[in-house]
Amino acid sequence: MKYGIWRHENSIGNSAEHTIGLYKHLLRNPDPDPTIYVETEFQKWFVLCIPDIEPKNVEFFHNGDRTLTGYDDDYYKDIHMPNCYPFPKTYPAVWEDLKLEPDCTLEFPEHLYEPKRDLPTDAIIMHVRERGTYNHRHVGSEEETERFVDPRIFKVIALYFAKEGYKVVRVGDKNQSPFPKHENIFDFALEENTTIQEELYMISKCKLFISTDSGIWPMVGGMKKDLLFTNVASPLTNVRSKIPFKERALLEPKVFTPIPDLGFKGWNRNKHGQLQRFAAASINMEKLKMDIVSWLPRDHTRLMFKNLVWTEDLLNGALLANSPGGIINQANDILRNGILGKKKTP
Repeated sequence: MKYGIWRHENSIGNSAEHTIGLYKHLLRNPDPDPTIYVETEFQKWFVLCIPDIEPKNVEFFHNGDRTLTGYDDDYYKDIHMPNCYPFPKTYPAVWEDLKLEPDCTLEFPEHLYEPKRDLPTDAIIMHVRERGTYNHRHVGSEEETERFVDPRIFKVIALYFAKEGYKVVRVGDKNQSPFPKHENIFDFALEENTTIQEELYMISKCKLFISTDSGIWPMVGGMKKDLLFTNVASPLTNVRSKIPFKERALLEPKVFTPIPDLGFKGWNRNKHGQLQRFAAASINMEKLKMDIVSWLPRDHTRLMFKNLVWTEDLLNGALLANSPGGIINQANDILRNGILGKKKTP
C-alpha cells in the first residue's frame, strides 16, 4: 500500500509526528512492502528510522515544489495521508494518536549511514528556537512567537557543561547566532554541508538532548533518548484567559534550587525571559493542548514548561522562559540520577 508524509508548513516536528504515527499504524496493520512518499530529504531519513523500512520503500512526491493541488487530486487518491488533512485515505498521525498502542521505538539505520566527518558521540545535544531562524512555509518567521527563547540562556548552559568536561553539540537552523568557542563545543548547526542523517546519528548516540519547543525533539522522543524538554509552550497556545490561582500552580515547572556563582546576575527572568504577552479573558483548561507532549516516554522525558505569570487582576499575562540555573540543575540531575531520579549505576 501507499502512504505519505506531508506537512503544509514544512515542519520538521510535525513530520516526525507523522512518522511515528505511521510506524504505529504499520505495526497495527502489517504491510510487507509499503511505499512511503515524502517531500524532503529530512522526511526520507525520518521514515528510514522506522525499522525494516529501506530506501526501496521510499519515493518522493512528483510535485517538486510541494504545492498541493487539492485534497481530492487523483494523484493522492490511493495514498494514505496523515489524518490531520481531509484526504480520501488517511492513517492516525496527530499527537493524540501517538499514545495509541502498540509501543514503538525508532532506530537510526546505521547500515545506510556513510560518515564523512568525525562526529561526537555520548554528547549533550542542544536545540534552540531562536527568533528569525524558523521560516514557516506560509506565514514566515514569526509563527507562534511564544515558542522563541533568548539564545543567550543556552549559550551560558553550553559553556557550563563544556567547562565541566562534557561534549556539547548544537543542532538546528543555520541562521542561528554562533555558540561560544570552546574545545568541547561543536556548533554543528553552523558547519558547512551538514546532513540530516548526521544529526540523527548524533541523536541516536547522545547522552542527553536539551531542547526548546521546536525542531527535531519528537524524533528524540521516538528514539527514546533522554530528553530535557525546556520552555514548553505549545500546550499553552490556546490559553488566552484567566487562570484560577489553584489551577495556575499545575502549570508551573518543577523548580530546583538555583545554582549560584555562574554569572547569572542580570539574568532576571522578567527582563530576559519574557517572550509573549497576551490579553486575558476566562480560561478553559480543556484548551490546553497536552497531547503534544503527553505521548512522550515518561522514563526518557522531563518537561519544563514556560512560566505563566499574571497581573494581580488577571487581565494580563506573560510567558517567561526557564532560567539558565534551573535548566542546568535539571540536566545535572538527569545526568547523575536518570530521568526518573533513580541513581545510575557506575
